[in-house]
Amino acid sequence: SWNVSDDWGSGFVGHLTITNGSDEMVHHWTLVFDTPGYTITSLWDGVLMSQENGVATVMNETWNGHLHPGDSVTIGFVANGADNPPTTVIMNQSPVLPGP
Repeated sequence: SWNVSDDWGSGFVGHLTITNGSDEMVHHWTLVFDTPGYTITSLWDGVLMSQENGVATVMNETWNGHLHPGDSVTIGFVANGADNPPTTVIMNQSPVLPGP
C-alpha cells in the first residue's frame, strides 16, 4: 500500500508497505520500485542502495529482514517532487500485487 503523510507542494513524506501474502517466510528482502516524478532524499526502515533513472532499490535493515506469512514491512521516506504512487514494485525479483 502507498500512503503520503505530509505534502508541502515541492516534496512529501511517503510510506510504502509490503505484506507477505504467501505461506513462506521471506528471508531478507530487496524492493525495487519506480519513483515517478520524485527523488528520495532520506529513507528509514530500509537501506537505500541506489536511485537511478527513476527507479529506487531498497534493502532490509538488519532487524526487519525476515517476514513471516502475514507480516508487513513499511519503509518511509522524504522526497522532492510530486507524490505520485509507484506503478511498479518488485520484491526479491517478484512483482508485488496491489493490496485492497
